[in-house]
Amino acid sequence: MAAAWGRFTGHRWLPKAAVVVLAAALVAGFLLVRSERRDAHNAEVLDTACGGVLPEETVRGLAPGDETWELHGDLDLTGPSGPGPRTLLRCSLDWGASGGLELAAVPVLDVPLSGVRPTDLLSAGAAKEPDWATAYRTATTQVTAGCPAGLPGYPHRVTRFRVHASLDDADGSEVPGAARELGAVVTAAANHVRDRGGCGGPAVEPADVRPPGPVEDPEEESGEVPPSCRWFRPAMLDGRAGGRDDGRPGGVTGDDADVCSLRVPRAKPANRRDHVAQVVSVSWRGPLLP
Repeated sequence: MAAAWGRFTGHRWLPKAAVVVLAAALVAGFLLVRSERRDAHNAEVLDTACGGVLPEETVRGLAPGDETWELHGDLDLTGPSGPGPRTLLRCSLDWGASGGLELAAVPVLDVPLSGVRPTDLLSAGAAKEPDWATAYRTATTQVTAGCPAGLPGYPHRVTRFRVHASLDDADGSEVPGAARELGAVVTAAANHVRDRGGCGGPAVEPADVRPPGPVEDPEEESGEVPPSCRWFRPAMLDGRAGGRDDGRPGGVTGDDADVCSLRVPRAKPANRRDHVAQVVSVSWRGPLLP
């Protein structure tokens, strides 16, 4: 034994090689233990995020497996007790400096009408929606789901909700091609809200989930006549086509009422007070009709 040890220690390179092998084994063991702990942590995050409904295989394909995932903001207010006023479901997963996944489900709350007169309807239609209600417009992908039985917990009947998700890269930009992969995530979250809320009706399918359309600038003058005003022709009141300085027509088309308000310059005014004709039309349906 002593002779063998002596030959080993006296060898020119064998002791150094043994040290290198031992160090490599220790490093490999450390990395293996760290990797196992990271995988266990990431699995726990997936089990709890957004009520535990995120499809594991899909998220693992989207998130980098060599990063530790952190759950920032997790809220599930679905179920018989009723959701919060703004949020049905929300969660945010981050992975280091390489990006993250954000998902939210919010109710579609119609702007309550303050009355049935034209000014009431026009002001309600022009009311600015809060940021949480319009965040889906800039998401990677989204869906508007129906809830025919009505979501519980609201003073007024709520029969629709939106689910939107975004996948951001390290620089904050969207990951190319992520919308299709995120479809399964949004679908699972939407059906979770439906099931917990007792919505009834058809389930959400991946084909229903789509990237949002182009965001329209409400300040941009498109010149397009609102649908509720398209019945009118200026010639009906001896009017001419509106000029650039004329006021834009205002119109609202809703489930229960349509309203149009516009001013048309007359082609041949009878006197100096007859240069402009004011036109207002309103039609009511359903519960507003009485």
